[in-house]
Amino acid sequence: YVSDLHDDWDSELINALATHHGLMIGEIGLDKNHSDFELQQSAFCRQLQIAHDMQRAVHIHCVGAWGKCMDILRAVNLPPVMVFHAFSGAPELVPELVEMGAYFSFGASVCDKNHLRSRAAASAVPVSRVLVESDMVSPDVIPNIVAEIAHIRGVDLEQMAEIIEAGYKGREEQKLKNATVMVVGCGAVGSFAIEALARSGVGHIVVVDFDVVEESNINRQIFALSSTIGMPKVDVAASRIRDINPDADVVAINTFFDDKTNIDVHPDFVIDAIDTIDSKIALYKWCVSRNIPFAASMGAALKIDPTQIRVGRILKTSVCPLASRVRKIVRDEKLPDFPVVYSTECPNRTAAKPGRVFGSVAMITGSFGLRLADVAIKNIINLH
Repeated sequence: YVSDLHDDWDSELINALATHHGLMIGEIGLDKNHSDFELQQSAFCRQLQIAHDMQRAVHIHCVGAWGKCMDILRAVNLPPVMVFHAFSGAPELVPELVEMGAYFSFGASVCDKNHLRSRAAASAVPVSRVLVESDMVSPDVIPNIVAEIAHIRGVDLEQMAEIIEAGYKGREEQKLKNATVMVVGCGAVGSFAIEALARSGVGHIVVVDFDVVEESNINRQIFALSSTIGMPKVDVAASRIRDINPDADVVAINTFFDDKTNIDVHPDFVIDAIDTIDSKIALYKWCVSRNIPFAASMGAALKIDPTQIRVGRILKTSVCPLASRVRKIVRDEKLPDFPVVYSTECPNRTAAKPGRVFGSVAMITGSFGLRLADVAIKNIINLH
């Protein structure tokens, strides 16, 4: 509750938002039933101002104070998006709130025929701005809420479900736009992961690598072209990301990642596409110490069957020799379990001609990279 806030709460909030680009602010708002109503108003105004300044969405809950809530919203600089939790305002407020950028979520109250105000509001909200509550009801009630909103609005149930799903997808796109993902290793696996992140709308991408593009990379690395040979991989990656999405914020760090690396970045998710075990472990420790979620690539070399690629937890992996070595270190170092992409295919050491080293092929490295990007994106939009 607002009465429990300490003096520096707003500085802590700003720091948290600066560190994690995918965060929204909420629940915030007003509740007339609590005695600290004056303090609530002051905190609400400050939270809205921070949301505006940092361009973050807010999640608002208002109880018995819609007059004061509207007065504040009319007076302050507004955030880009507002989501009203369990909307209980009068339907007459809806057009003005829509102009302010509001979305409206409804819970089980719309199923109550006696809850006239909630049902009237569900009818007044533009259908593209309707969301459904999921934190106040059991999952089996949600379809009933959707069905009742469809009935109130005279819309086909399937159409209503599709519209609501589209609304959530819009919020997911905003999460990706606000998120920062760091990819360490811009080679065979990392280049495909970066490609998928850029094309999926991730707004902030940090790329880390120390190497340059070589002719031998062309068979398996997206960034390796005749025109890029000799160029730093991070520079090629940054240029390609910006070509895909000119609005993307890209940070290119040309360095070898190890236990001495000190980089001032605060990603929401990290992808490990590093070749060397010592650097992989250093990255894991870096993430764990900062409470940053991450996913890692295990061995992609000497594999030719993409159907045997799996996503799992490092402590549950099998077959992959690299995963086995990493798994032992993770246990010995008492590091937490984490998601990995690995293959259950035995290394195909007989596939190379005598005297030649069999490396990796694009069908495998590409699949690894795309699966890692999928893990990152689902983490950001909370689809676990």
